[in-house]
Amino acid sequence: MRRRLRDEALGAAIAAAPTMLASFVVAVVSTAALLGTSPWRDSWVVAAAIVAVALGATTRLAARGAWPVRDTRLQRRAMAGLGTAGMLLLAAAPWMSAMAEPPAARALLMLAVSGMALASAAAFAAMRGPAALAVALPLSPALAEWLAMPAPDGPPGQR
Repeated sequence: MRRRLRDEALGAAIAAAPTMLASFVVAVVSTAALLGTSPWRDSWVVAAAIVAVALGATTRLAARGAWPVRDTRLQRRAMAGLGTAGMLLLAAAPWMSAMAEPPAARALLMLAVSGMALASAAAFAAMRGPAALAVALPLSPALAEWLAMPAPDGPPGQR
């Protein structure tokens, strides 16, 4: 019974994979543009491109039913691993040095990450680990923004 439920979770993730891939590509393009002069930009873009190509290939193989591995546990791990890698890459972007400072750029980054989180939460709703990461993904830019705010001057009652 449990195996059948996990197979259904894999089927749901495969069905939602094209939407997740599209939102990941949009988020990567937006974030790459916002990274600007960060010394980590090129490495981040290469890693994101590798994940996007692997996720695209996995999605295509899954849609055609041409998985090279017939074991559904390995298929589930591949889908969850690639989705998790994509979400972690996007979660790391706000923490890179030399992020764009204008509020509009930060809002665009938050919007891109939130879009990926929404698509990932839908794709991985039945998988505990990736679903939890998808729900927590928007916290990364929000926390980076909050920690980057200057400290207020004076005691709390006299600002």
